[in-house]
Amino acid sequence: MECANCGNTLYIGQRFCRACGAPSGQYNEENLPTQMMPDGAGEEPAKGDSWPLGSQAQPGWQGNTSPAGRPNTTPVYPGQPYYTPQSQPQYPAAYQQKSGGRSGWGWILAFIGIFLFGAIFLGVLMIARTFRGNTPRPTRIMTTTPAVAAAGETVLSDDDAVIGGDTTTYSQTYPLDSDGSFSLTNLSGPVTIEGWDTEDKAEVQIVKRGGNTRDRKNTQIFVANDAMTPDANRLSLRVGGPVSSRVDVEFIVKLPKDIKTVTISSSNSSLKVKGVNGKVTLATSNGSIEVAGDITEADVRTTNGSIKATVSGDGVEGPLSFQTVNGSVSLEMGPDFNAMLDAVADLGSVNVTGELPLTIEKRIVGQKASGKIGDGGEPLTIRTKTGSIKLTKQIVE
Repeated sequence: MECANCGNTLYIGQRFCRACGAPSGQYNEENLPTQMMPDGAGEEPAKGDSWPLGSQAQPGWQGNTSPAGRPNTTPVYPGQPYYTPQSQPQYPAAYQQKSGGRSGWGWILAFIGIFLFGAIFLGVLMIARTFRGNTPRPTRIMTTTPAVAAAGETVLSDDDAVIGGDTTTYSQTYPLDSDGSFSLTNLSGPVTIEGWDTEDKAEVQIVKRGGNTRDRKNTQIFVANDAMTPDANRLSLRVGGPVSSRVDVEFIVKLPKDIKTVTISSSNSSLKVKGVNGKVTLATSNGSIEVAGDITEADVRTTNGSIKATVSGDGVEGPLSFQTVNGSVSLEMGPDFNAMLDAVADLGSVNVTGELPLTIEKRIVGQKASGKIGDGGEPLTIRTKTGSIKLTKQIVE
């Protein structure tokens, strides 16, 4: 290409002649004037063709520079075959509890709940204590008052006693008729009464057990026997004096079987009375009671212990009562036994066997039985708070 002014050779892209300085008429690609593309233009030039420099573009030679429908985002370099981009797993955002103090209603409800729980707990304890009873442990009673003999009483002497080891034993015989009375007051130790066929005397065996010799000596036995008095026929035994809590006194007594009355009172003793036909009054605090015979009248009571009674019923002349707090009551009646029953078990049941057409009332807690036994007659009262009642009547064969 040559300069139009001086004929000097020009190079592509040279805008001025180096010889004369005249414009060459060439433009840089970026300074080319804007060309309007006529309709139908845009066909791609043949391979190897190019736009003429310094001249107007010919129809059909302009390139199609309109934007494509979507961009070409093909990467220049292909991805590495050993690496595959992985997205991070989605984790739920941790729940952030709003901090703040408990509302006033929350505290009120909490206090109400605590109050109700405490009230229910105390109520259950009170109910259980009421129904079960506060069963005390057997407690020995210790008397510190010096021995004082009542009118007609004498102190049983140790001169006739057998002393050995931790026991002091007395064996005595006293006159006592069948129409007489017998009474015994003990503090601690078992009592056994047995009826025998001898009608004019009583045989008594007393055993002091425990403590030392002095303790047993201080635990005195008072005896009153009015056999020689025409207006009174009685035998009375009583434990007294400065009784040591380490000493038990056991009584084994044989009485005329038809003796009129038998009265026994103790604090910490089990009582057994059998073969005696008369009126019996038995009471103890901590111990069971067993009684059997042709009893004419009975008042049997214990606090912590069971009662087992066998009554023939041939000679019942007065009311019969068997009562305990913490224990069961079992009564076996002869075929000729007659009475009007009133039996209540506060927490237990009433079980009846034999020919007993009784009415059993089942309560929410406990049971009650009532009705006529045989031909009816004297009242028969049975009570227990925590135990059950068992009634059995023998069948005539």
